[in-house]
Amino acid sequence: MINRRRISVTLLVVVAIAAFVVLARWYAPRRAAAPLAPQALALVVSTGADRGEGSLREALFTADAADDAASVQIRVPRITLQSGLPPLVNPHGLTIAADPQILAQGGVQIDAHALAAGTPVLDVDADHVTLSDLAIDGCPGTAILVRAARFTLTGSSVRSCDVGVEVATGGGRIALERNRLQDNRIAVRFTAASPDTILVNNQFAGNDTGLWMVASQAGAPGSVLQVTGNQFSADHTDIVTGNLPALIEQNQFASMSEAAVHVVGSDAIVR
Repeated sequence: MINRRRISVTLLVVVAIAAFVVLARWYAPRRAAAPLAPQALALVVSTGADRGEGSLREALFTADAADDAASVQIRVPRITLQSGLPPLVNPHGLTIAADPQILAQGGVQIDAHALAAGTPVLDVDADHVTLSDLAIDGCPGTAILVRAARFTLTGSSVRSCDVGVEVATGGGRIALERNRLQDNRIAVRFTAASPDTILVNNQFAGNDTGLWMVASQAGAPGSVLQVTGNQFSADHTDIVTGNLPALIEQNQFASMSEAAVHVVGSDAIVR
């Protein structure tokens, strides 16, 4: 009797397992598929015209409206602007870079001579923007206005502008690396403390002022601007710093007209 009960129980267990397997196989294909993670929007600039299909302007309008991060690849050697571009406001991140083939042929030049004096060429108004391998030339105003944190400029050049890069935010995490800033009134300007910010391996040449780091009030402790491994040549004044915590080290200075480093106020370390 006991053996019969055991056999009966075993059979019931086997039947239950078989039913569960069949049910699982039936249900699996009917489950809702997990939503795919959104992909970064890839845009291409294919014309050097100021506006229209394939222009940088249209690419920036599209990137600003994207639901995720976006990238803009420029595949023309020259862009001639007639008016200000839309601000960069994609909150998910934006990368603008030259196409590798165009870069191998000399890179991308953005001609900004026609812009008004108060109009920046690129107005960075959202975090996580990266600009790479661009050349901005002849802007009557500011080439790149940075009003957000986590901004990176690398491998680019700014020439003959009133201000090359204006950092108008205290958000910090700004990185300027391997750029050339030449013949500007002010090449790079900071007017507020910028924590976790670094300028490294840049070239400054022929500017009235290479690097301006001056605030009306002393910066917060710990928010040090690091200026390392840069080359300054033939500027009127290479660096002016005051009331902003700054570490200026291992830079090269040559042929300045007035001063290599002009310190106003406190909080600068030069070595």
